[in-house]
Amino acid sequence: MEELSSAQQDYLEALLRLERGGGDGASLTDLARALGVKPASASQMVARLKDGGLVTQAPRDMIHLTRAGRTAAEHVETRHTTVREFLTKVLNVPPDVADGDACKVEHALAADTFNRLRDFMDHIGADDIERDNTVPLPLMHRGGTGLLRRIAGGGGRRARLSAMGVHVGTEIRVLQNAGRGPVMIKAGKSRVAIGRGLATCMHVEPTSDL
Repeated sequence: MEELSSAQQDYLEALLRLERGGGDGASLTDLARALGVKPASASQMVARLKDGGLVTQAPRDMIHLTRAGRTAAEHVETRHTTVREFLTKVLNVPPDVADGDACKVEHALAADTFNRLRDFMDHIGADDIERDNTVPLPLMHRGGTGLLRRIAGGGGRRARLSAMGVHVGTEIRVLQNAGRGPVMIKAGKSRVAIGRGLATCMHVEPTSDL
């Protein structure tokens, strides 16, 4: 199957939501309304999706996702949900703003970038993130400063950091953060290299620009 355009992805995701709404498929009118487009435009896109084997529609009948269409739609939905949760739960972006931004960002992310974002959210346990003014350490740039407010996860992580001289309340300055590999920080008077996995568990309240 050829790569889907962002518009095609939006249509598939909308169809998935409409089908989950309890109906037997989706009408062209409902689909157009959900996407804020004219029925004629929706009809043209549905024809393209039919040609691609992603939906079925008998004349004047409801639109249904095929197995391939549902798989593609669920993939798009996962990207949207992951980006939205990152924006709301990590960056504290208001939900209505995050939902709109996620619609734009989900199509632009390269596969490897999305996989890294998904792994990041899975690792830090996005469902348990508290809504506060902290950010995970890997999101801070070189030169950024802040106070370590929380260490997510079990006591083992806190013990590992404690052995390095890093505790809740420690003032931190980021010395190096290349986007992958360890994050080098100054914690108090010590310079410490924190593995990226452990760094994602460190929630810092910035005292300077990230």
